[in-house]
Amino acid sequence: MSQHTVIRGISKVSEETYRLDVFKAQSDDSDVKWADLKFMFGWDQPLMSFYLQVHDAFVKDADANPVVWLGATADTKMYEVEDLVKAAKKHGLEIDRTMQMTLYGDKDDGR
Repeated sequence: MSQHTVIRGISKVSEETYRLDVFKAQSDDSDVKWADLKFMFGWDQPLMSFYLQVHDAFVKDADANPVVWLGATADTKMYEVEDLVKAAKKHGLEIDRTMQMTLYGDKDDGR
């Protein structure tokens, strides 16, 4: 894989949803757990796709991590930065405009 970006965050998330939401975590929610999330994303030149991985440090089964992996299969390929931004946002990660420009460059330069 090409260069990738790693972002870490600790969040309270529902059992079914992994989202970075540090500032809105409610301590009285009964259906949430703490997650130590690591987001990895970038452009994969050999696959010709952007990718997004979300790892949860509290998931001890190595086969269950990453908990989200997009961009590696025909069904999940992302050809445009906007596709990656939407997928990341769905999983709770905001990719700022500066990083988006870097990602455009990575794709254009074939990194």
